Amino acid sequence: MKYYKLVGTPIVVSCKLMKEDSTPLVDVFFYKYLVDILMYLINIRLDIMFAVSLVARFMHSPHEYHQKAAKRIIEYILLAKPSLDYGIKLLTLILLKHIQI
Repeated sequence: MKYYKLVGTPIVVSCKLMKEDSTPLVDVFFYKYLVDILMYLINIRLDIMFAVSLVARFMHSPHEYHQKAAKRIIEYILLAKPSLDYGIKLLTLILLKHIQI
């Protein structure tokens, strides 16, 4: 419970992700790894497709705000009951321990 909170939507409705952001850059390799995992999860969770496509646009130079948006998608996955059936909960908890924003 320390690393995540449960949210009702995969992305904030008024969220405007932009290429130029005032927040600092984050680790590109970890961000790409995180987005790759989210893209894999699209196969079983179609409701996150739009949100994942938004964060995937910024894989070349991710800022902290982009990583927060990706973290929110993971928090949304934790909320859904079917994710327990697919074994996603353990994977997302491990990822959230590495994203300490």
